Amino acid sequence: MRASRKFRPTFLVTITPQEEVDSGRTSKDQPYSTLRNALVSRDGREDVVRTVMAFGQASSGLAAFLKPGKPVTVAVQHDEGTLRIVGEPRAIAA
Repeated sequence: MRASRKFRPTFLVTITPQEEVDSGRTSKDQPYSTLRNALVSRDGREDVVRTVMAFGQASSGLAAFLKPGKPVTVAVQHDEGTLRIVGEPRAIAA
């Protein structure tokens, strides 16, 4: 019998990278991306600095969207102290 998965709501945030995206592969050879010290903004909430990660398909092409100082809107889920990107980035009109 499989253990039930913990429910994690998905929500939109605006991420402003402070550093370049680090990419790599997991031990199961799946792509992942890490964005450390990203400024995370969400309506009605105080801005915070967090590590943001993406795995598998969500990681593909992430570096093209996430450039230092350029805000983007993404769908994320909390994964303990990290935010996990689960939806495609959308550039914010300047």
